[in-house]
Order: sequence, then structure tokens, then C-alpha cells
Amino acid sequence: AELGRVEVKMDIVADGMSQVSFLVDKQETFDLLQRDARTLERMLQDAGVRADAGSMQFNLRQDSQSKEPWG
Repeated sequence: AELGRVEVKMDIVADGMSQVSFLVDKQETFDLLQRDARTLERMLQDAGVRADAGSMQFNLRQDSQSKEPWG
């Protein structure tokens, strides 16, 4: 609960790699995710998701009332 809302969007691109976007409400959560990007990469790979650090994007929600975060 203290992390706030975290939204994850995953797309598979043509070469089978995944593009993973994280959208968070809190600056602290944003900082934690960026710092632990390597761990997230390993966890995704362990789950069978082809991803690397370059395929992950971290975003801080600018408008917490936004209804369309990916648009």
C-alpha cells in the first residue's frame, strides 16, 4: 500500500522481446523501480518473459487523476 498505485503494461514486439512500462504515482516508488531494474529484469526472465533493461520504461504519473495513463 505504501508504494501507491503501480500500473504495468507489457507488449510483445516483432522479435519476441517484451516492452514493459511501469507507471507509478509516487516518486519514491519510481526511484525504487529504477534502482532495482536489474532485479526486475531477472525476475521477468525467470518467468519466461524476454526482456532486458533497455526494454523497460519507468514513468511517474504527472496527473494522479488521469484516466488514460498510456495515451
